[in-house]
Amino acid sequence: MPSSDVCATACRIVDDVVRKNQSLDRSSNSRLRGLPVSSHGEAREISWGTVRWYYCYQPLLARLFYQPIRTKDKILEALVLCGLYQLDNLNEPDYAIISSTVEVCRKLRRESSCGLVNAVLRKYQKERLNKGVRQLSAQESMPLWLAQALQTYWPNDWVTIAEASNEKPPLTLRVNDRKCHPTAYLKRLKSLGLSGRKSSISRSAINLKNKLPISQIPGFSEGDVSIQDAGAQLTPLFTGNLSGRTVLDACAAPGGKTCHLLEIKSRQLSITSLDSPDRIEKIKENLVRLELDANVIAGDATRPSSWWDRNPFDCIIVDAPCSGTGVIRRHPDIRINRRQSDIIKFSLRQFSLLQALWPLLRPGGRLVYITCSILPPENDDVIKQFVESAPDAKVITIPLNVGVPTGYGRQLLPQSDGSDGFFYAALDRMFT
Repeated sequence: MPSSDVCATACRIVDDVVRKNQSLDRSSNSRLRGLPVSSHGEAREISWGTVRWYYCYQPLLARLFYQPIRTKDKILEALVLCGLYQLDNLNEPDYAIISSTVEVCRKLRRESSCGLVNAVLRKYQKERLNKGVRQLSAQESMPLWLAQALQTYWPNDWVTIAEASNEKPPLTLRVNDRKCHPTAYLKRLKSLGLSGRKSSISRSAINLKNKLPISQIPGFSEGDVSIQDAGAQLTPLFTGNLSGRTVLDACAAPGGKTCHLLEIKSRQLSITSLDSPDRIEKIKENLVRLELDANVIAGDATRPSSWWDRNPFDCIIVDAPCSGTGVIRRHPDIRINRRQSDIIKFSLRQFSLLQALWPLLRPGGRLVYITCSILPPENDDVIKQFVESAPDAKVITIPLNVGVPTGYGRQLLPQSDGSDGFFYAALDRMFT
């Protein structure tokens, strides 16, 4: 049974996300430091699960509370949300969950609210006894604007997308071809009493059956494997032959695509990895761990004049900032912190990235555009607009057996026990 300390930490994380617009990662990294490592899993289960199903539980608050909560006591809403999630999803006695949740009131210095929280949770418990355990609907777990967008753009797939987006994501590894073969790595796992299976999306991807801390993943510290979603491992299929070529990996952090390309063609290409000053250290750390070499520079991709040496690149990879609607299962707070108005803002930035980086590509070279969005305004619409503005840009069709072909690229949708959602497009710069 999660302790009141665990529940209090989970409550504070949920409150950070819902009321303060913090990301789950940022809040969790900060709040979990106050708990022993052995309790981190419990706190994450409660907080991340509550955020994942927030839109199913939040409408209940107005009915369960007898009167509106005062602004200074709004954290009690997060506490009750965590309690509701536990009642429906934890295999623990109801009385123990309610007692632990009430005890958190004291840790939050809201002793006078213990009776209120107890009454609210018991009211829900009584409803569950009369009506049965609430069946959470994935379709109802999305904000209205996003649910409507999915229905509009993916009318035949939106329910499947919603369901996949609410699952706990698989732990997917990228096997380092320079050090190990996927089949050999699977045998290694088996010899250690672990289990994994090859992905149907990428030959270098393996899904582990059981989640493991990074420190316990066999071969991770030695650089045999890295953590990367299978859908994110398709970049080499879109770049074409890079032997002897120069590559710019723009918006490169944490360096997964840079390292993947170097693992495949390590001594045959030169890569420049670009990102903002506060993000490049992670790229360097991964390069060191994997014993790879790239030119890592800090800069703004939309302002090349501050960092470009005027030597054109043979290939440019633009992993553009986006809404992240394809990776909601890994970042469930996206559904809370993202707004419909953000989509146009992202699309404008994405178009500006293409405009700024296209002149850095030599004629005959290729630009690969990638997002982890499943919304066409950030994907096909951006590429369409750019191609119409750049006479020397030609869309290249990459034949693949995965994803959905679109007018200007290929869309991977979130899949149950498969990849996250990604969009890829390849543009060649024609000689004029």
